[in-house]
Amino acid sequence: MILGLNPFNIGLIFLGWGILLGISSYFIAPRLEKTFGTIKSLYAMLILFTILLLVMGIFTSDLLIISGCIIISGLLFGNSNSLFTNAVMTTSPVEASTTSAAFSFFTYDRWSYCSFFSWDFS
Repeated sequence: MILGLNPFNIGLIFLGWGILLGISSYFIAPRLEKTFGTIKSLYAMLILFTILLLVMGIFTSDLLIISGCIIISGLLFGNSNSLFTNAVMTTSPVEASTTSAAFSFFTYDRWSYCSFFSWDFS
C-alpha cells in the first residue's frame, strides 16, 4: 500500500487533484493570464511549485499534509499546463495545427519514456 492508504483513499486524493486540475485549467488560468500576463503567471506557478515541494519535503511523515499538497498540486498543474500551452500556441511562427501537433507529440513522447524506464526506479 502506498503511504499506508488503501486504493479507495488514494483514489479520493487523486479525484481531488483531478477536479482542481480541471477547474484551474478552464476557469482560473485564463483569468490569471488576462490579469497578470502569461510570463508573470508562469513565474508565480513555478514559485508556488517550489514552495509546495519544500513543504512536502519537510513534512514527509505527515500523511495529511502530503495528501493536501498532492490535491493542491492539481491546481498548480492545471494553471501551468494551460499557460504553457497558450504560450507555445501564441508564439509559434507556424500554423496552429502544426504547432499543436508538435506540442502534443513532444508532450506524449516525454511521458512515454517515463513509463518505459519506470522499472529502473522501483
